[in-house]
Amino acid sequence: MEYTGKMIGGKAVYIVEEHHHTLIPWGIKRRKAAQPPMLITFDYHADTRPAFLHYAFSASGQDERKAAMLRSEMGVAVAYDNNALLAAAVKKLSNDEHIDYAIQAGIIKNAFVFSFEGNSTWSVEEKQYWDDESPQGVMRRTKAPPPLPPYTYEEPENMIFVINTGGSGIKQANRVLESDFLQDNFDAAAPMAASSGINDLPECPFILDIDLDYFTTKKSIQPDDAAFFYMLVRKSQFVSIAKEPDFVIRHRIEDDLDSVYLLDKLLQHIETAMN
Repeated sequence: MEYTGKMIGGKAVYIVEEHHHTLIPWGIKRRKAAQPPMLITFDYHADTRPAFLHYAFSASGQDERKAAMLRSEMGVAVAYDNNALLAAAVKKLSNDEHIDYAIQAGIIKNAFVFSFEGNSTWSVEEKQYWDDESPQGVMRRTKAPPPLPPYTYEEPENMIFVINTGGSGIKQANRVLESDFLQDNFDAAAPMAASSGINDLPECPFILDIDLDYFTTKKSIQPDDAAFFYMLVRKSQFVSIAKEPDFVIRHRIEDDLDSVYLLDKLLQHIETAMN
């Protein structure tokens, strides 16, 4: 669970192998803050699974009822002020459970996940349209199309908002750092943020978190216009980067792409942003 910390133009950057290991530097930085920050994360996966789900399921012999009981008994200790407790928790977490843990432990307030997988968080209007399984609801759907924006939102129970960027195809994948692409996705997140009392996401204290499997082509890490991303780097409290080399290889579109190449390019972007 080692991490590498470095300063780039006055910006603290923390680099880990597996995504859930970011909890270590997140926790250390949280001790110095009066309030928990938000998390803005870019990731191929949504990473919304409950804390300790995988551990409890394995420890209970894959018995769902026993696993649920075990998770309930384990709870989530507020461990960010104790290195040993935090490290022990991380050992029992999977790499898609860290956001839920961080929110429960008070390390972060909430999260906005920009990802290729998982549905975007449903609006109140979409829930009303799709959740009604009564005969009347089914009949309404045959007569009326799904609702269109503008949408209104309520805070999810787990406090994790998901914005599906639709970036898994090569055309979209090439654009994931382009300013217009990011602006469109932050515009989609704006009404979600409003449900949490946030008027402007980048103006609130936040961690900028990047999983390198978000980049699936060489062009994706070499945008023509990175101004919006550079703004996020500058305004973030700090940056965390998960190398996730196996997932980079699993999801890459171009065979010669790896986490070593992506990390080098990303650090260059951070340096440019801070100069």
